Amino acid sequence: MDPKSIREDAKLYFLPVILGGGSSARRIASRIYRKYGSVSYILSDKSSPADVFGLTYRHISLPKGAHSELVAEVLISLCGQNPNTLPILIPTSAEYADLCEDMRDLLEAYFVFSDPVSILTDSPLTRTRAKNHKGGEILE
Repeated sequence: MDPKSIREDAKLYFLPVILGGGSSARRIASRIYRKYGSVSYILSDKSSPADVFGLTYRHISLPKGAHSELVAEVLISLCGQNPNTLPILIPTSAEYADLCEDMRDLLEAYFVFSDPVSILTDSPLTRTRAKNHKGGEILE
């Protein structure tokens, strides 16, 4: 399958949902957009002027100190608004990782859980593509 068609399928099918604000959430959204073309949703109680102009994400504000049940309700509602997608939940802080763990039984019915570190550190240029790109030399 050609990479361009995979990207087009991912763009329509993936629903990346990032829990937590700040620059790390925006970096993850940017990385997902560059790699797959999918626009992410960032849910957090912090906002930034960049949120208004974010091309790689849409920001959903949570009330400061929102309890787990409210966050889960917002997440599940987002899934309902985007049927026929694969929702991927990416917590970006210890607080949100704990929330996901506490609400795992409920949220796993709607989301695939992902690790933000693997998204940020996975190289978009795989060893195979690097080898083919540089005349057989593997780039390290």
